Amino acid sequence: MTPARRTRAWLSQVGGMMSRLLVLVGLGLLAPLADGAGLRFPEDFSPAGDDEVPELRVQMTIAEDGSVQAASVLASVRPDDDEAVLAALRQWRFVPAYRDQQPMRREDIVGFSFAPAAVAAEPPVYRRAPGTERWRSLAEARAAPRRSTASGGQAFIEEPAQAPAPLPGEFWVSVGTKEGRPLDAHDARDPAARVRVVADAQGRVAAAQVREAAAPELAEPALRAVLGEDVQLEPLRREGRAQAAVFELPARFYAPPWFDYRRVRLPAYPPEAMRAGLAGVVKFALLVDATGEVRDIEVLEAPEPILEKAVMDAFMKMPFHPALRLGQPVADRIVMKYAFRPEGGAVSGTRRGAKAASADLPETFRYDVPPARKLTPPPVYPYALARAGTAGSATVDFIIDPDGQVSEVMVRDASDPAFGRALQAAAEAWTFQPALKDGRPSWSLFRYQQVFRLSDAELMPVAARRLLRELDGPQAAIVDAAELDAKLVRRVSAVPVYPRESRQAGTGGAVELMFIVDRDGQVLLPQLVSAPDEALGWAALNAAARWRFDPPRRDGKPVDARARAVLRFTADAPAP
Repeated sequence: MTPARRTRAWLSQVGGMMSRLLVLVGLGLLAPLADGAGLRFPEDFSPAGDDEVPELRVQMTIAEDGSVQAASVLASVRPDDDEAVLAALRQWRFVPAYRDQQPMRREDIVGFSFAPAAVAAEPPVYRRAPGTERWRSLAEARAAPRRSTASGGQAFIEEPAQAPAPLPGEFWVSVGTKEGRPLDAHDARDPAARVRVVADAQGRVAAAQVREAAAPELAEPALRAVLGEDVQLEPLRREGRAQAAVFELPARFYAPPWFDYRRVRLPAYPPEAMRAGLAGVVKFALLVDATGEVRDIEVLEAPEPILEKAVMDAFMKMPFHPALRLGQPVADRIVMKYAFRPEGGAVSGTRRGAKAASADLPETFRYDVPPARKLTPPPVYPYALARAGTAGSATVDFIIDPDGQVSEVMVRDASDPAFGRALQAAAEAWTFQPALKDGRPSWSLFRYQQVFRLSDAELMPVAARRLLRELDGPQAAIVDAAELDAKLVRRVSAVPVYPRESRQAGTGGAVELMFIVDRDGQVLLPQLVSAPDEALGWAALNAAARWRFDPPRRDGKPVDARARAVLRFTADAPAP
Protein backbone atom coordinates (compact mmCIF):
# COMPACT_ATOMS: atom_id res chain seq x y z
CA MET A 1 0.00 0.00 0.00
CA THR A 2 1.34 3.42 -0.98
CA PRO A 3 1.81 6.13 1.68
CA ALA A 4 -1.09 8.08 0.16
CA ARG A 5 -3.43 5.08 0.39
CA ARG A 6 -2.33 4.37 3.97
CA THR A 7 -3.08 7.99 4.87
CA ARG A 8 -6.56 7.84 3.28
CA ALA A 9 -7.31 4.53 5.05
CA TRP A 10 -6.22 5.98 8.40
CA LEU A 11 -8.33 9.09 7.88
CA SER A 12 -11.32 6.90 6.96
CA GLN A 13 -10.98 4.85 10.18
CA VAL A 14 -10.63 8.00 12.28
CA GLY A 15 -13.63 9.54 10.52
CA GLY A 16 -15.75 6.45 11.24
CA MET A 17 -14.76 6.46 14.92
CA MET A 18 -15.50 10.16 15.25
CA SER A 19 -18.90 9.75 13.53
CA ARG A 20 -19.85 7.04 15.99
CA LEU A 21 -18.72 9.14 18.93
CA LEU A 22 -20.66 12.15 17.65
CA VAL A 23 -23.82 10.04 17.27
CA LEU A 24 -23.53 8.81 20.85
CA VAL A 25 -22.85 12.31 22.16
CA GLY A 26 -25.80 13.66 20.16
CA LEU A 27 -28.06 11.04 21.70
CA GLY A 28 -26.90 12.00 25.18
CA LEU A 29 -25.62 8.47 25.76
CA LEU A 30 -21.89 9.16 25.77
CA ALA A 31 -20.38 12.06 27.69
CA PRO A 32 -18.39 14.60 25.67
CA LEU A 33 -14.76 15.08 26.56
CA ALA A 34 -14.24 17.62 29.32
CA ASP A 35 -12.79 20.90 28.18
CA GLY A 36 -11.30 21.73 31.56
CA ALA A 37 -13.85 24.47 32.30
CA GLY A 38 -16.48 24.30 35.03
CA LEU A 39 -17.18 21.52 37.48
CA ARG A 40 -17.25 17.84 36.66
CA PHE A 41 -19.53 15.20 38.12
CA PRO A 42 -18.48 13.10 40.03
CA GLU A 43 -14.85 14.31 40.03
CA ASP A 44 -15.66 17.63 41.76
CA PHE A 45 -18.96 16.85 43.47
CA SER A 46 -20.75 13.56 44.24
CA PRO A 47 -23.91 12.16 45.89
CA ALA A 48 -24.15 12.93 49.59
CA GLY A 49 -24.48 10.01 51.99
CA ASP A 50 -27.59 9.41 54.08
CA ASP A 51 -25.71 10.53 57.21
CA GLU A 52 -24.24 13.68 55.62
CA VAL A 53 -25.60 17.23 55.50
CA PRO A 54 -25.65 18.06 51.75
CA GLU A 55 -23.54 21.03 50.67
CA LEU A 56 -25.60 21.24 47.48
CA ARG A 57 -29.31 20.56 47.00
CA VAL A 58 -30.71 20.27 43.47
CA GLN A 59 -34.34 19.89 42.46
CA MET A 60 -34.37 17.53 39.48
CA THR A 61 -36.98 16.23 37.05
CA ILE A 62 -35.82 12.89 35.68
CA ALA A 63 -37.49 11.48 32.55
CA GLU A 64 -38.42 7.82 32.09
CA ASP A 65 -35.11 7.20 30.31
CA GLY A 66 -33.12 8.83 33.14
CA SER A 67 -32.26 12.03 31.31
CA VAL A 68 -32.43 15.34 33.18
CA GLN A 69 -35.49 17.23 31.92
CA ALA A 70 -35.15 20.12 34.33
CA ALA A 71 -32.89 21.06 37.22
CA SER A 72 -32.42 24.00 39.56
CA VAL A 73 -30.15 24.60 42.53
CA LEU A 74 -32.11 25.13 45.76
CA ALA A 75 -29.16 25.69 48.09
CA SER A 76 -25.39 25.60 47.77
CA VAL A 77 -22.32 26.55 49.76
CA ARG A 78 -20.78 27.58 46.41
CA PRO A 79 -23.53 29.52 44.61
CA ASP A 80 -21.12 30.85 41.98
CA ASP A 81 -20.83 27.32 40.60
CA ASP A 82 -24.57 26.73 40.16
CA GLU A 83 -24.55 26.89 36.35
CA ALA A 84 -21.51 24.63 36.13
CA VAL A 85 -23.18 22.12 38.46
CA LEU A 86 -26.31 21.95 36.32
CA ALA A 87 -24.31 21.65 33.10
CA ALA A 88 -22.34 18.74 34.56
CA LEU A 89 -25.46 16.89 35.76
CA ARG A 90 -27.14 17.13 32.35
CA GLN A 91 -24.37 14.96 30.87
CA TRP A 92 -25.52 11.96 32.94
CA ARG A 93 -28.55 9.69 33.16
CA PHE A 94 -30.13 9.23 36.59
CA VAL A 95 -32.34 6.49 38.04
CA PRO A 96 -36.03 7.20 37.23
CA ALA A 97 -38.99 6.28 39.40
CA TYR A 98 -40.56 2.83 38.96
CA ARG A 99 -44.11 1.56 39.20
CA ASP A 100 -44.97 -2.08 38.49
CA GLN A 101 -41.40 -2.53 37.22
CA GLN A 102 -41.88 0.17 34.59
CA PRO A 103 -39.78 3.40 34.57
CA MET A 104 -41.63 6.65 35.20
CA ARG A 105 -40.83 10.32 35.41
CA ARG A 106 -39.36 11.30 38.79
CA GLU A 107 -39.24 14.65 40.57
CA ASP A 108 -36.88 14.72 43.50
CA ILE A 109 -34.53 16.88 45.57
CA VAL A 110 -31.05 15.35 45.44
CA GLY A 111 -28.22 16.16 47.83
CA PHE A 112 -24.56 16.40 46.82
CA SER A 113 -21.24 17.12 48.51
CA PHE A 114 -18.38 19.08 47.02
CA ALA A 115 -16.07 16.11 47.32
CA PRO A 116 -14.89 13.73 44.61
CA ALA A 117 -16.26 10.22 44.35
CA ALA A 118 -13.61 7.59 44.83
CA VAL A 119 -12.52 5.72 41.72
CA ALA A 120 -12.93 1.98 42.25
CA ALA A 121 -9.90 -0.03 41.16
CA GLU A 122 -11.60 -3.42 41.57
CA PRO A 123 -14.79 -4.75 39.91
CA PRO A 124 -17.90 -4.09 42.00
CA VAL A 125 -19.71 -6.72 44.01
CA TYR A 126 -23.43 -6.65 43.24
CA ARG A 127 -26.03 -6.78 45.96
CA ARG A 128 -28.64 -6.63 43.22
CA ALA A 129 -27.14 -6.87 39.76
CA PRO A 130 -28.54 -5.04 36.74
CA GLY A 131 -31.24 -7.34 35.43
CA THR A 132 -31.93 -8.00 31.79
CA GLU A 133 -33.89 -5.13 30.38
CA ARG A 134 -37.49 -5.75 29.42
CA TRP A 135 -37.87 -7.03 25.86
CA ARG A 136 -38.81 -3.50 24.92
CA SER A 137 -39.76 -0.31 26.68
CA LEU A 138 -43.31 0.06 27.98
CA ALA A 139 -44.40 2.18 25.02
CA GLU A 140 -42.97 -0.33 22.54
CA ALA A 141 -44.45 -3.25 24.47
CA ARG A 142 -47.91 -1.81 23.89
CA ALA A 143 -47.44 -1.91 20.14
CA ALA A 144 -44.42 -3.45 18.45
CA PRO A 145 -44.18 -6.92 20.06
CA ARG A 146 -47.87 -7.67 19.66
CA ARG A 147 -48.96 -9.28 16.44
CA SER A 148 -52.67 -9.76 15.89
CA THR A 149 -54.40 -12.49 13.92
CA ALA A 150 -57.62 -12.01 12.01
CA SER A 151 -59.42 -13.98 14.71
CA GLY A 152 -58.57 -11.56 17.49
CA GLY A 153 -55.50 -13.14 19.11
CA GLN A 154 -52.40 -11.23 20.16
CA ALA A 155 -48.94 -12.62 20.94
CA PHE A 156 -46.21 -10.81 22.81
CA ILE A 157 -43.08 -11.50 24.84
CA GLU A 158 -43.52 -10.76 28.53
CA GLU A 159 -40.09 -11.65 29.86
CA PRO A 160 -36.82 -12.08 27.96
CA ALA A 161 -34.57 -15.10 28.23
CA GLN A 162 -32.54 -15.66 31.37
CA ALA A 163 -29.29 -13.71 31.48
CA PRO A 164 -26.09 -15.79 31.65
CA ALA A 165 -24.19 -15.85 34.94
CA PRO A 166 -21.97 -12.73 34.90
CA LEU A 167 -18.29 -12.65 35.65
CA PRO A 168 -17.21 -10.26 38.45
CA GLY A 169 -18.19 -6.70 37.64
CA GLU A 170 -19.96 -7.38 34.34
CA PHE A 171 -23.62 -7.61 33.42
CA TRP A 172 -25.67 -8.95 30.51
CA VAL A 173 -28.31 -7.06 28.56
CA SER A 174 -31.08 -8.53 26.43
CA VAL A 175 -31.18 -7.09 22.91
CA GLY A 176 -34.59 -6.95 21.25
CA THR A 177 -35.48 -7.16 17.59
CA LYS A 178 -35.60 -4.65 14.77
CA GLU A 179 -37.82 -5.27 11.75
CA GLY A 180 -38.33 -8.90 12.74
CA ARG A 181 -34.65 -9.77 13.18
CA PRO A 182 -32.43 -9.64 16.27
CA LEU A 183 -29.91 -6.86 16.53
CA ASP A 184 -26.56 -8.41 15.65
CA ALA A 185 -24.19 -5.72 16.92
CA HIS A 186 -24.06 -7.35 20.36
CA ASP A 187 -21.24 -9.65 19.23
CA ALA A 188 -19.25 -6.98 17.38
CA ARG A 189 -16.92 -6.58 20.35
CA ASP A 190 -16.64 -8.23 23.76
CA PRO A 191 -17.61 -6.47 25.92
CA ALA A 192 -19.83 -4.54 23.54
CA ALA A 193 -20.20 -1.54 25.86
CA ARG A 194 -18.66 -0.03 28.96
CA VAL A 195 -20.81 1.94 31.36
CA ARG A 196 -19.52 4.39 33.93
CA VAL A 197 -21.66 4.22 37.07
CA VAL A 198 -21.81 6.53 40.09
CA ALA A 199 -22.99 4.87 43.30
CA ASP A 200 -23.67 6.61 46.60
CA ALA A 201 -22.18 5.65 49.97
CA GLN A 202 -24.93 3.04 50.43
CA GLY A 203 -24.05 1.37 47.12
CA ARG A 204 -27.21 2.55 45.33
CA VAL A 205 -26.70 3.39 41.67
CA ALA A 206 -27.33 7.11 41.23
CA ALA A 207 -26.23 7.92 37.68
CA ALA A 208 -24.61 6.37 34.63
CA GLN A 209 -23.18 7.20 31.22
CA VAL A 210 -21.84 5.04 28.41
CA ARG A 211 -18.11 5.45 27.90
CA GLU A 212 -17.97 3.37 24.72
CA ALA A 213 -20.24 1.11 22.68
CA ALA A 214 -19.71 -1.13 19.67
CA ALA A 215 -22.82 0.39 18.06
CA PRO A 216 -25.06 3.35 18.97
CA GLU A 217 -28.14 1.13 19.40
CA LEU A 218 -26.39 -0.77 22.22
CA ALA A 219 -25.86 2.28 24.42
CA GLU A 220 -29.52 2.77 25.36
CA PRO A 221 -30.25 -0.79 26.55
CA ALA A 222 -27.00 -0.81 28.56
CA LEU A 223 -28.09 2.37 30.35
CA ARG A 224 -31.59 1.03 30.98
CA ALA A 225 -30.11 -2.05 32.62
CA VAL A 226 -27.79 -0.25 35.07
CA LEU A 227 -30.48 2.33 35.88
CA GLY A 228 -32.97 -0.43 36.63
CA GLU A 229 -35.10 -0.66 39.74
CA ASP A 230 -33.10 -1.18 42.97
CA VAL A 231 -29.74 -1.93 41.30
CA GLN A 232 -27.25 -1.84 44.17
CA LEU A 233 -23.54 -2.52 44.70
CA GLU A 234 -21.51 -3.25 47.79
CA PRO A 235 -20.38 0.22 48.99
CA LEU A 236 -16.77 1.14 48.36
CA ARG A 237 -14.90 1.54 51.64
CA ARG A 238 -11.75 3.53 52.22
CA GLU A 239 -10.16 3.39 55.68
CA GLY A 240 -13.27 1.62 56.95
CA ARG A 241 -15.65 4.33 55.76
CA ALA A 242 -18.21 3.89 52.97
CA GLN A 243 -18.21 6.59 50.35
CA ALA A 244 -19.57 7.50 46.95
CA ALA A 245 -17.65 5.81 44.17
CA VAL A 246 -17.28 5.54 40.40
CA PHE A 247 -17.25 2.11 38.76
CA GLU A 248 -16.74 1.06 35.17
CA LEU A 249 -18.96 -1.88 34.23
CA PRO A 250 -18.52 -4.00 31.10
CA ALA A 251 -21.82 -4.86 29.37
CA ARG A 252 -22.31 -7.99 27.27
CA PHE A 253 -25.35 -8.47 25.07
CA TYR A 254 -27.43 -11.43 24.00
CA ALA A 255 -30.51 -11.97 21.87
CA PRO A 256 -33.34 -14.10 23.31
CA PRO A 257 -35.12 -16.73 21.18
CA TRP A 258 -37.40 -15.16 18.59
CA PHE A 259 -39.67 -16.09 15.72
CA ASP A 260 -40.69 -14.16 12.64
CA TYR A 261 -44.36 -13.21 13.08
CA ARG A 262 -44.67 -12.83 9.32
CA ARG A 263 -43.73 -16.44 8.57
CA VAL A 264 -45.53 -18.49 11.23
CA ARG A 265 -49.13 -19.44 11.89
CA LEU A 266 -50.25 -18.00 15.22
CA PRO A 267 -53.00 -19.71 17.26
CA ALA A 268 -56.48 -19.38 15.81
CA TYR A 269 -59.33 -18.34 18.05
CA PRO A 270 -61.39 -21.53 18.65
CA PRO A 271 -64.82 -20.85 17.08
CA GLU A 272 -66.69 -22.38 20.00
CA ALA A 273 -64.77 -20.15 22.43
CA MET A 274 -65.53 -17.09 20.32
CA ARG A 275 -69.24 -17.96 20.13
CA ALA A 276 -69.32 -18.36 23.93
CA GLY A 277 -67.50 -15.06 24.42
CA LEU A 278 -64.63 -16.77 26.22
CA ALA A 279 -61.59 -14.52 26.51
CA GLY A 280 -58.35 -14.53 28.39
CA VAL A 281 -54.57 -14.50 28.34
CA VAL A 282 -52.53 -17.70 28.21
CA LYS A 283 -49.11 -17.24 29.82
CA PHE A 284 -46.48 -19.91 29.23
CA ALA A 285 -42.73 -20.55 29.47
CA LEU A 286 -40.85 -21.93 26.46
CA LEU A 287 -37.53 -23.76 26.44
CA VAL A 288 -35.97 -23.29 22.97
CA ASP A 289 -32.84 -25.32 22.22
CA ALA A 290 -29.77 -24.22 20.25
CA THR A 291 -31.35 -25.38 16.98
CA GLY A 292 -34.51 -23.30 17.52
CA GLU A 293 -36.73 -26.28 18.42
CA VAL A 294 -39.23 -25.93 21.26
CA ARG A 295 -38.23 -28.56 23.80
CA ASP A 296 -40.64 -27.84 26.62
CA ILE A 297 -43.63 -25.64 27.38
CA GLU A 298 -44.99 -24.98 30.85
CA VAL A 299 -48.38 -23.29 31.08
CA LEU A 300 -48.33 -20.66 33.82
CA GLU A 301 -51.76 -19.09 33.36
CA ALA A 302 -54.76 -20.19 31.29
CA PRO A 303 -58.27 -19.16 32.38
CA GLU A 304 -59.95 -21.43 29.80
CA PRO A 305 -58.73 -24.95 28.86
CA ILE A 306 -59.90 -24.53 25.27
CA LEU A 307 -57.70 -21.43 24.88
CA GLU A 308 -54.76 -23.23 26.46
CA LYS A 309 -55.09 -26.06 23.94
CA ALA A 310 -55.18 -23.65 20.99
CA VAL A 311 -51.95 -22.00 22.11
CA MET A 312 -50.17 -25.28 22.82
CA ASP A 313 -51.18 -26.73 19.45
CA ALA A 314 -49.51 -23.79 17.70
CA PHE A 315 -46.39 -23.25 19.80
CA MET A 316 -45.41 -26.91 20.15
CA LYS A 317 -44.45 -26.83 16.46
CA MET A 318 -43.42 -23.18 16.20
CA PRO A 319 -40.03 -22.69 14.47
CA PHE A 320 -37.85 -20.34 16.53
CA HIS A 321 -34.49 -18.74 15.99
CA PRO A 322 -32.33 -19.71 18.96
CA ALA A 323 -30.93 -17.32 21.54
CA LEU A 324 -27.53 -15.83 20.73
CA ARG A 325 -24.75 -15.16 23.20
CA LEU A 326 -21.60 -13.61 21.83
CA GLY A 327 -22.81 -14.66 18.40
CA GLN A 328 -23.27 -18.35 19.28
CA PRO A 329 -26.70 -20.12 19.37
CA VAL A 330 -27.62 -21.45 22.82
CA ALA A 331 -30.65 -22.99 24.52
CA ASP A 332 -32.71 -20.55 26.56
CA ARG A 333 -36.09 -19.96 28.18
CA ILE A 334 -38.57 -17.14 27.61
CA VAL A 335 -42.01 -16.35 28.98
CA MET A 336 -44.74 -15.42 26.51
CA LYS A 337 -48.38 -14.41 26.59
CA TYR A 338 -51.06 -14.98 24.01
CA ALA A 339 -54.25 -12.98 24.43
CA PHE A 340 -57.69 -13.90 23.13
CA ARG A 341 -59.99 -10.88 23.17
CA PRO A 342 -63.13 -11.12 21.03
CA GLU A 343 -65.39 -8.16 20.52
CA GLY A 344 -67.10 -7.61 23.85
CA GLY A 345 -65.09 -10.43 25.49
CA ALA A 346 -63.92 -10.12 29.07
CA VAL A 347 -61.83 -12.04 31.57
CA SER A 348 -63.38 -12.27 35.00
CA GLY A 349 -64.69 -14.59 37.66
CA THR A 350 -63.12 -17.38 39.65
CA ARG A 351 -64.30 -20.27 37.50
CA ARG A 352 -67.49 -20.57 35.54
CA GLY A 353 -70.06 -21.80 38.03
CA ALA A 354 -68.18 -20.70 41.16
CA LYS A 355 -70.47 -18.83 43.55
CA ALA A 356 -69.88 -16.43 46.39
CA ALA A 357 -72.01 -13.73 47.97
CA SER A 358 -69.43 -11.46 49.58
CA ALA A 359 -71.94 -9.57 51.71
CA ASP A 360 -73.19 -12.82 53.29
CA LEU A 361 -69.70 -14.08 54.21
CA PRO A 362 -67.75 -13.53 57.43
CA GLU A 363 -65.79 -10.28 57.44
CA THR A 364 -62.53 -12.13 56.71
CA PHE A 365 -63.81 -13.28 53.31
CA ARG A 366 -65.55 -10.09 52.18
CA TYR A 367 -64.01 -8.17 49.29
CA ASP A 368 -64.57 -5.21 46.98
CA VAL A 369 -63.16 -6.76 43.79
CA PRO A 370 -63.61 -10.51 43.18
CA PRO A 371 -60.68 -12.75 42.26
CA ALA A 372 -59.93 -13.51 38.61
CA ARG A 373 -58.84 -16.82 37.13
CA LYS A 374 -55.20 -17.40 36.21
CA LEU A 375 -54.96 -21.19 35.90
CA THR A 376 -58.04 -23.36 36.51
CA PRO A 377 -57.79 -26.63 34.54
CA PRO A 378 -60.76 -29.00 34.78
CA PRO A 379 -60.66 -32.13 36.94
CA VAL A 380 -59.72 -35.55 35.59
CA TYR A 381 -62.69 -37.82 34.90
CA PRO A 382 -62.10 -40.88 37.14
CA TYR A 383 -61.01 -43.70 34.81
CA ALA A 384 -63.15 -46.48 36.30
CA LEU A 385 -66.27 -44.29 36.24
CA ALA A 386 -65.57 -43.23 32.66
CA ARG A 387 -65.20 -46.88 31.56
CA ALA A 388 -68.49 -47.68 33.31
CA GLY A 389 -70.23 -44.69 31.67
CA THR A 390 -71.11 -43.28 35.10
CA ALA A 391 -72.11 -39.61 35.37
CA GLY A 392 -72.36 -37.61 38.56
CA SER A 393 -71.33 -34.42 40.34
CA ALA A 394 -69.24 -33.02 43.17
CA THR A 395 -69.25 -29.74 45.11
CA VAL A 396 -66.34 -28.12 46.92
CA ASP A 397 -65.76 -25.02 49.03
CA PHE A 398 -62.33 -23.46 48.55
CA ILE A 399 -60.44 -20.57 50.10
CA ILE A 400 -58.22 -18.26 48.02
CA ASP A 401 -55.46 -16.55 50.02
CA PRO A 402 -54.06 -13.03 49.39
CA ASP A 403 -51.36 -14.53 47.13
CA GLY A 404 -54.01 -16.02 44.84
CA GLN A 405 -53.28 -19.60 45.92
CA VAL A 406 -56.00 -22.04 46.98
CA SER A 407 -55.13 -22.65 50.63
CA GLU A 408 -57.87 -25.13 51.53
CA VAL A 409 -60.47 -27.25 49.69
CA MET A 410 -63.40 -28.97 51.40
CA VAL A 411 -65.61 -31.50 49.62
CA ARG A 412 -69.23 -30.75 50.55
CA ASP A 413 -70.90 -33.54 48.62
CA ALA A 414 -70.19 -35.96 45.78
CA SER A 415 -72.34 -38.56 44.03
CA ASP A 416 -69.28 -40.84 44.11
CA PRO A 417 -66.17 -40.38 46.33
CA ALA A 418 -63.94 -40.50 43.23
CA PHE A 419 -65.70 -37.44 41.78
CA GLY A 420 -65.07 -35.58 45.03
CA ARG A 421 -61.39 -36.56 45.08
CA ALA A 422 -60.94 -35.55 41.45
CA LEU A 423 -62.47 -32.11 41.95
CA GLN A 424 -60.59 -31.53 45.22
CA ALA A 425 -57.25 -32.29 43.53
CA ALA A 426 -58.05 -29.99 40.62
CA ALA A 427 -59.07 -27.10 42.89
CA GLU A 428 -55.91 -27.39 45.00
CA ALA A 429 -53.88 -26.61 41.85
CA TRP A 430 -55.93 -23.58 40.75
CA THR A 431 -54.38 -20.10 40.92
CA PHE A 432 -56.04 -16.67 40.83
CA GLN A 433 -55.50 -12.97 40.88
CA PRO A 434 -56.56 -12.44 44.50
CA ALA A 435 -59.63 -10.54 45.58
CA LEU A 436 -59.14 -6.92 46.64
CA LYS A 437 -60.43 -5.23 49.76
CA ASP A 438 -59.67 -1.56 50.35
CA GLY A 439 -57.22 -1.80 47.46
CA ARG A 440 -55.23 -4.67 49.02
CA PRO A 441 -55.17 -8.42 48.25
CA SER A 442 -57.55 -10.26 50.55
CA TRP A 443 -59.00 -13.67 51.39
CA SER A 444 -62.05 -15.03 49.61
CA LEU A 445 -64.27 -18.09 49.87
CA PHE A 446 -66.12 -19.79 47.00
CA ARG A 447 -68.31 -22.81 46.29
CA TYR A 448 -68.06 -24.69 43.01
CA GLN A 449 -70.04 -27.60 41.60
CA GLN A 450 -68.70 -29.79 38.82
CA VAL A 451 -71.05 -31.98 36.81
CA PHE A 452 -69.29 -35.02 35.34
CA ARG A 453 -70.75 -36.09 31.99
CA LEU A 454 -69.05 -38.07 29.23
CA SER A 455 -70.57 -35.66 26.73
CA ASP A 456 -68.67 -32.71 28.26
CA ALA A 457 -65.84 -31.96 25.80
CA GLU A 458 -63.84 -30.15 28.47
CA LEU A 459 -63.75 -33.27 30.68
CA MET A 460 -63.85 -35.89 27.95
CA PRO A 461 -62.53 -34.73 24.54
CA VAL A 462 -63.84 -36.31 21.35
CA ALA A 463 -60.65 -38.38 21.03
CA ALA A 464 -61.11 -39.74 24.57
CA ARG A 465 -64.69 -40.82 23.81
CA ARG A 466 -63.40 -42.57 20.68
CA LEU A 467 -60.81 -44.42 22.76
CA LEU A 468 -63.43 -45.50 25.29
CA ARG A 469 -65.45 -47.06 22.48
CA GLU A 470 -62.35 -48.82 21.14
CA LEU A 471 -61.41 -50.11 24.59
CA ASP A 472 -64.87 -51.69 24.86
CA GLY A 473 -64.59 -53.19 21.36
CA PRO A 474 -63.12 -56.55 20.35
CA GLN A 475 -59.75 -55.15 19.18
CA ALA A 476 -58.42 -51.85 20.48
CA ALA A 477 -55.90 -50.36 18.04
CA ILE A 478 -53.67 -49.02 20.79
CA VAL A 479 -49.96 -49.88 20.65
CA ASP A 480 -47.44 -50.00 23.46
CA ALA A 481 -44.98 -47.14 23.65
CA ALA A 482 -42.11 -49.60 23.17
CA GLU A 483 -43.44 -50.42 19.67
CA LEU A 484 -43.20 -46.85 18.38
CA ASP A 485 -40.72 -45.65 15.77
CA ALA A 486 -39.14 -43.34 18.34
CA LYS A 487 -39.31 -42.66 22.05
CA LEU A 488 -42.18 -40.41 23.15
CA VAL A 489 -41.03 -36.78 23.50
CA ARG A 490 -42.95 -34.57 25.91
CA ARG A 491 -43.36 -30.97 24.76
CA VAL A 492 -45.79 -29.53 27.30
CA SER A 493 -45.19 -30.14 31.00
CA ALA A 494 -47.09 -29.48 34.20
CA VAL A 495 -45.77 -30.05 37.72
CA PRO A 496 -48.25 -31.43 40.27
CA VAL A 497 -49.17 -29.46 43.37
CA TYR A 498 -48.22 -31.25 46.58
CA PRO A 499 -51.55 -32.01 48.33
CA ARG A 500 -51.94 -30.20 51.61
CA GLU A 501 -53.00 -33.29 53.55
CA SER A 502 -50.08 -35.35 52.22
CA ARG A 503 -47.54 -32.66 53.04
CA GLN A 504 -48.90 -32.24 56.56
CA ALA A 505 -48.74 -36.01 57.07
CA GLY A 506 -45.19 -36.13 55.71
CA THR A 507 -46.24 -38.57 52.98
CA GLY A 508 -44.12 -38.76 49.84
CA GLY A 509 -42.79 -41.23 47.33
CA ALA A 510 -43.33 -42.44 43.78
CA VAL A 511 -46.65 -42.33 41.94
CA GLU A 512 -47.00 -44.52 38.84
CA LEU A 513 -49.52 -43.63 36.16
CA MET A 514 -50.72 -45.17 32.92
CA PHE A 515 -52.31 -43.16 30.09
CA ILE A 516 -52.90 -43.07 26.35
CA VAL A 517 -51.14 -40.59 24.08
CA ASP A 518 -53.45 -40.07 21.12
CA ARG A 519 -52.50 -39.40 17.49
CA ASP A 520 -52.31 -35.65 18.20
CA GLY A 521 -50.05 -36.04 21.25
CA GLN A 522 -52.76 -35.42 23.89
CA VAL A 523 -52.71 -37.36 27.17
CA LEU A 524 -56.09 -39.07 27.56
CA LEU A 525 -57.73 -41.43 30.06
CA PRO A 526 -54.99 -41.29 32.72
CA GLN A 527 -55.31 -43.88 35.45
CA LEU A 528 -53.51 -44.57 38.70
CA VAL A 529 -51.31 -47.66 38.97
CA SER A 530 -49.83 -47.09 42.42
CA ALA A 531 -49.35 -44.25 44.92
CA PRO A 532 -48.31 -43.77 48.59
CA ASP A 533 -51.72 -42.22 49.25
CA GLU A 534 -54.83 -41.29 47.29
CA ALA A 535 -54.24 -37.52 47.39
CA LEU A 536 -50.79 -37.86 45.79
CA GLY A 537 -52.27 -40.07 43.10
CA TRP A 538 -54.95 -37.54 42.16
CA ALA A 539 -52.43 -34.67 42.15
CA ALA A 540 -50.25 -36.63 39.72
CA LEU A 541 -53.24 -37.48 37.51
CA ASN A 542 -54.26 -33.81 37.25
CA ALA A 543 -50.74 -32.81 36.19
CA ALA A 544 -50.30 -35.60 33.64
CA ALA A 545 -53.64 -34.80 32.01
CA ARG A 546 -52.15 -31.48 30.86
CA TRP A 547 -49.01 -32.97 29.26
CA ARG A 548 -48.56 -32.96 25.50
CA PHE A 549 -46.25 -35.16 23.42
CA ASP A 550 -45.06 -35.28 19.86
CA PRO A 551 -47.66 -37.38 18.00
CA PRO A 552 -46.66 -41.06 18.32
CA ARG A 553 -45.91 -43.00 15.11
CA ARG A 554 -45.42 -46.61 14.15
CA ASP A 555 -44.18 -47.49 10.67
CA GLY A 556 -44.41 -43.79 9.91
CA LYS A 557 -48.14 -43.59 10.63
CA PRO A 558 -49.80 -41.76 13.56
CA VAL A 559 -51.15 -44.13 16.23
CA ASP A 560 -52.55 -44.10 19.75
CA ALA A 561 -49.97 -45.33 22.27
CA ARG A 562 -50.21 -46.57 25.83
CA ALA A 563 -47.49 -45.20 28.11
CA ARG A 564 -46.47 -45.12 31.76
CA ALA A 565 -44.83 -42.42 33.89
CA VAL A 566 -43.50 -42.18 37.43
CA LEU A 567 -43.74 -38.92 39.39
CA ARG A 568 -41.82 -38.54 42.64
CA PHE A 569 -43.01 -36.41 45.54
CA THR A 570 -40.50 -35.29 48.15
CA ALA A 571 -40.81 -33.13 51.23
CA ASP A 572 -39.62 -30.15 49.17
CA ALA A 573 -41.54 -30.41 45.91
CA PRO A 574 -42.86 -32.97 43.42
CA ALA A 575 -40.81 -33.66 40.32
CA PRO A 576 -42.00 -35.36 37.13
